[in-house]
Amino acid sequence: VGRTESQSNARDVSVAAIACEPEPVPIKTDLTVRAVINQAGFAGATVRAVLSIDEGEGFVEKKIEKVKLDKGIGNEVVFKVKAPGKPGEVKIKVEVPLEQVPGDVAPPNNSRQTYLTVTKEGVRILYVDRWRNEMTRLSDAWRSDKRIDVKRVFRQDDSPALPEERAAFDFENNAYDAIVIGNI
Repeated sequence: VGRTESQSNARDVSVAAIACEPEPVPIKTDLTVRAVINQAGFAGATVRAVLSIDEGEGFVEKKIEKVKLDKGIGNEVVFKVKAPGKPGEVKIKVEVPLEQVPGDVAPPNNSRQTYLTVTKEGVRILYVDRWRNEMTRLSDAWRSDKRIDVKRVFRQDDSPALPEERAAFDFENNAYDAIVIGNI
C-alpha cells in the first residue's frame, strides 16, 4: 500500500501505525490504543481488527473492533481496554487477520507491534460522593496533580446504580490505592 510500483489490481491491507494513550500508562487504568489501517483493493470492506497484548507469556487477544475501510490511507480504529495489572514493558499488537482480507498480496504487513511501559506510579483513587461544593473543590485539587488518577462515582439518590457505576466497584479489574467516601 502506498508504493508507486504496485500493480493497480493488487489487493493489500496494512497496519501502518499504532499509538497508545497515555504513554506510559499506570497499571489497571484506562488505555486507548489507536491504529491506522491503509488499504488498496478493499475499499468499502468492513474487517475485524484485533488488539493483543504480550505481558511476557505470549500474545493474548484483548479486544476486537470492526473497521470500515472507506479510505485508501488513514482508516483509524480505536481500542479501549484496561492496562495490564503488573508494571513493566509489554508488547502491543494490532492485526487484521488474513482470513478477513482474501487475496492480500503482502500478509506480513497486516500486523504491527509496539512496546508500552506500564507503571506503578502515582495514586489511584475511587471517590464516591454526592454533588456538593466540597466535592468540586476536592476534585479540582486532585485534577491539578497529574500523578493522581481519580475515578468518580456520584450518587444523588437511592436508585439502582448504573452499569458504569457498578463497574467502578469491580476490584478484580480496577486497582485503587485509596477509596474516599463523601457524604452519601
